[in-house]
Amino acid sequence: MNTTKKQDRLTLRVEECADLLGICRSAAYNLVRQAESSKGKPFQVIRIGNSLLISKKSFEEFLETNGLM
Repeated sequence: MNTTKKQDRLTLRVEECADLLGICRSAAYNLVRQAESSKGKPFQVIRIGNSLLISKKSFEEFLETNGLM
């Protein structure tokens, strides 16, 4: 049973990033794949099997750097 609260997690799902940016899911996947292929720029992506997770800290830094937060 997973008892970790959403706000306590260290990662975000692609869908959550899409919601934060106000973009569609496919655009978010494109952004995340681009970040994954550029080795952590503009944010860190963790691949576990077929799942893509985004470092919450690096994503928040990306938002701040681009004036989105």
